Amino acid sequence: MRRRSAAALAYAGLAVVDAGLAAAGRRGLRRVTKPALMPLLQVAVGSAGSTAHPGLRRGATAARGWSWAGDVALLGEGERAFLTGVG
Repeated sequence: MRRRSAAALAYAGLAVVDAGLAAAGRRGLRRVTKPALMPLLQVAVGSAGSTAHPGLRRGATAARGWSWAGDVALLGEGERAFLTGVG
């Protein structure tokens, strides 16, 4: 339980920092914080010891992976980066 709490708190803290950086327009630092969010969420969720069906767990893990790829794409500039990120 303690590891789950630590990972969840780390994720929440990083999310707050990333949102603050986004509000302040600090694109350079967000190249570190934004891509770190989904892997940290995966650690937090993975350490929770889910009893969900294995197919559901795999699907949720895949969704977080695609979300991470979209987040990284959205760090780019221009229409192509935007369309890739939201796709």
